[in-house]
Amino acid sequence: MAETINGLRKTELFRRGKRWRSLEEVEPAAPEWVSWRNERHPHEACGYAPPAEFEAAYYRGLEEASAASFQFGTLRDSQGGSDHMLSHWTQDDLLVNDVRLHYYRTGHGDKRPLVLVHGFSDNGLCWAPTARDLEFEYDVIMPDMRAHGLSARVQATDKVDMAADLAALIRTLGLRRPIVGGHSMGAMITFQIGVRFPELASALVLEDPPWWLSQPPQPHGQPTGEWAKELGSKTLEDLLAQYRVGQPHWPEELVRLMAESKRQLDPAIIDTLVEKVNRVGSDWLTTIQDIAHPMLLLTANPELGGIVTPEVVARVRQLNPRVTIVNVPDVGHLIRYDNYAAFMDALRAFLRHCT
Repeated sequence: MAETINGLRKTELFRRGKRWRSLEEVEPAAPEWVSWRNERHPHEACGYAPPAEFEAAYYRGLEEASAASFQFGTLRDSQGGSDHMLSHWTQDDLLVNDVRLHYYRTGHGDKRPLVLVHGFSDNGLCWAPTARDLEFEYDVIMPDMRAHGLSARVQATDKVDMAADLAALIRTLGLRRPIVGGHSMGAMITFQIGVRFPELASALVLEDPPWWLSQPPQPHGQPTGEWAKELGSKTLEDLLAQYRVGQPHWPEELVRLMAESKRQLDPAIIDTLVEKVNRVGSDWLTTIQDIAHPMLLLTANPELGGIVTPEVVARVRQLNPRVTIVNVPDVGHLIRYDNYAAFMDALRAFLRHCT
């Protein structure tokens, strides 16, 4: 290590053509070079941030995680494990766009990568059942998006761009053109990857994205923002009881996944995300025709809470006939939780063609 650093110093400081006249001239230059290396020079291993900046962000992220663990009831043991993870899965933090993102991973880069993005108020582990069923064929990566799960909290002045965050995560992990999929908010992010960062993905999977033709649909029951803001006042037991009553057909694991994720939502993100979804929900109309990726669109029953309507489906077919569209009847917005077998059948059939 010392030889490597000395070699860098000789190359970058002493062999650039400058003639050093005395020891007195060299002595202050050496610490100046060290300062430049640590505080201003971007480093590949630090996500092209200066080491000092990377270190500061790392410790800031630890403080945020500690606060989040206390404030939002993070349900993890002292080693950061989870009842929903298999023993060989891993989890880690990554600094992207000056933001700490947490992620879970089933493999180690030896299989085709599949990135699954959760919906609003959920977390990466909400994809755990799907990841278990696909991990023999895919290296499944499940990030906690900003202000969700164990990722960094947000500040009032933050400019939140989750698609850019996901693109940076894909690049930093060195994932080679993964298949990218998402539910709801995650489907919106997935679609943005296809529009803004098409070189990063090989195929797209959208589970009931927030798409409409002109105006957002009237919510079934309480508006999303109001509902989300009440989550902070509920205990885990409150949420478990609520999901058991509201979703009596869900297995207990799915009930617990949903309830635990709600305890990790940062309320500071709620207004920002709700406003953004309402504002951009019809933007797909001007961009979907440009999508060349294989794309699967899974839709539900609007009368049960599904967002994508038959009218939207008809327009998708018109604008981009290459899109594979599968409707799962008699399910609501969370298609894979309401009818997991039908969801997985559609997903596997699509993945078989994504070679």
